[in-house]
Amino acid sequence: CRTPPAMHTLVAASDPALRAALAEAVRAAGHEVTDAADGAAAWAAYEARRPPLVVLDLGLARGAAGAPDALELCR
Repeated sequence: CRTPPAMHTLVAASDPALRAALAEAVRAAGHEVTDAADGAAAWAAYEARRPPLVVLDLGLARGAAGAPDALELCR
C-alpha cells in the first residue's frame, strides 16, 4: 500500500508566532509546508510551487517595495 504524497500548503503570516502555529497545525494534518513572512516572500513561494492551498494572514506585511499585500495576493 502506497502513501499518497503530502499536499503542499503555503502559510503566510507576518507574526512569527502565528506563522509557526499555523505551519505546525498544517504539518500535523499531513501537509508539506512552505512559510512566508511577508507579501514578497509569499508571492515568490507561490510562483515557485503553485500550492493548491494557501493559509494567508489578511494583515500580512508587503515586505519589499511594490510587493503585494494580502488582498492583492488573493486576487
